[in-house]
Amino acid sequence: MKRLPRPRFFRKLNSITLMVVLGLNIALPIILYVLIHHVLQFRSILLVLLLTVVILGIINYFYIIVPFFILEKAFLEMEQIQKENDTQIKLAESRTQTTELYALQTQISPHFLYNTLDSIRGLALIHNVKEISTMTEALSRLFRSMIAKEGQMLSLREEFENINHYLTIQDFRFNQRFDYENVISEQFLNQYQIPNMTLQPIVENAIMHGLEKKLGRGKITITGYATEKRLVLKVTDNGVGIEKDKLDYLNEKLRNYHSPIQREAMRYHLGIALLNINKQIKLKFGEQYGIYISSTQNIYTATELVLPAILIAANAGQENRYE
Repeated sequence: MKRLPRPRFFRKLNSITLMVVLGLNIALPIILYVLIHHVLQFRSILLVLLLTVVILGIINYFYIIVPFFILEKAFLEMEQIQKENDTQIKLAESRTQTTELYALQTQISPHFLYNTLDSIRGLALIHNVKEISTMTEALSRLFRSMIAKEGQMLSLREEFENINHYLTIQDFRFNQRFDYENVISEQFLNQYQIPNMTLQPIVENAIMHGLEKKLGRGKITITGYATEKRLVLKVTDNGVGIEKDKLDYLNEKLRNYHSPIQREAMRYHLGIALLNINKQIKLKFGEQYGIYISSTQNIYTATELVLPAILIAANAGQENRYE
């Protein structure tokens, strides 16, 4: 394991100290010899000897003993820092091994899930239970997109396929109580791409927090447009809407995406998935992109998703620049 190098300051201090001490220890005896044999009387000689011993003692104390303790303290501190670094490295290696093990485990789980769903669908077809067959097929395809294409960029068409699979499942759950309208052209769907599982959770949020509590039929409408640099998608529902204090709180959290999700968000039971998606978008593409919500209670809720306008062909051939 790589050790910490000795600081240049201490190497330089050692050299200077050695030169000074050696020079003074050589020079003072010579000066003393000259004084004894050519200048001073007997009493003066004793005084000079005494002073020489005192001076050499002071010099050796300040240039040898004191620097020695300074160096000793410095090296002890360096040794402590090295021990702390070694501990951090061992912890990081342990976490890496844990992460690798978890990755291997998660590779096994999806295949088991896919096979189980395919088995359920096969049994449903054998027993001519079309509803179960349709639901398990939709769930299987949705999971495949969520897991196999995690973190990838998908065409709008592929993302809308995820939405269709999700809505198929919800139709069975809510007995087809919701209508769904996609007001986006076929050309538009084949032209742009967005991160996987970005739009589907917004549709899910509209059902869970907007339409599920609504009396009567509900409706979700998806619209969109693009400028030279931006792709704007809007999911609107005619559900129960959001109270003003909750709406203000949620939009504030969407703007200040660095702040942690606090207990207030859990208490409101609203927008946790939206906060996570918004944070991922801003971190990936920049501050100017993300999610904004508008709502009027008991009338509607509209969730606007702003992304960079990434063309499918352009993304395949070159790196995109975002403004």
